[in-house]
Amino acid sequence: MKQLNFIITELDNIEKILQSEDLRSNRETKSQLVQIFSAHTDCNWYESLGNSIKKVFPDALIIGASSVGEIYQGRININTTVILFSFF
Repeated sequence: MKQLNFIITELDNIEKILQSEDLRSNRETKSQLVQIFSAHTDCNWYESLGNSIKKVFPDALIIGASSVGEIYQGRININTTVILFSFF
């Protein structure tokens, strides 16, 4: 298993992350799980985020939860989105 974690504050950030070699090198893995934890309340945010991820990882299972404080690298962040990509 390999897991890569990212934090974003704007949708443009996900496009840059999805182009990273770290993620692209795992496109052919058998099982892919994407977990999203976000403070956003706008449904369009989640839809856009999911659509962007599905373009690169069409077979990934994407799950998520709303949060009020996202944990990333041992710190609690406010008004952010944390995305965890797990490859099995």
